[in-house]
Amino acid sequence: MKKVKEEKKADLKFIDSSELKTIKDRQEVVDKYLFEVGVIESRKHALLHELSEANKRSESYKEILMDKYGPINVNMVDGSYNPLEDGK
Repeated sequence: MKKVKEEKKADLKFIDSSELKTIKDRQEVVDKYLFEVGVIESRKHALLHELSEANKRSESYKEILMDKYGPINVNMVDGSYNPLEDGK
């Protein structure tokens, strides 16, 4: 059995060691970028969840203000408000 494997290995052809190094170096760069993309995607996922929670808190507070003042449009600079016509 060993002899068969040795014969098959003897039939193998190899690229130059510098060519193999170049391939490995380039693949390492690709792998690095793929890893970084994964990290960024993971952070993006977390940020989207945080954004969703912030939107929920904002909408919840809008409901509190609407219960107190009715439908209004608030000036975000000075806090003044105008009632909305027909609740729009």
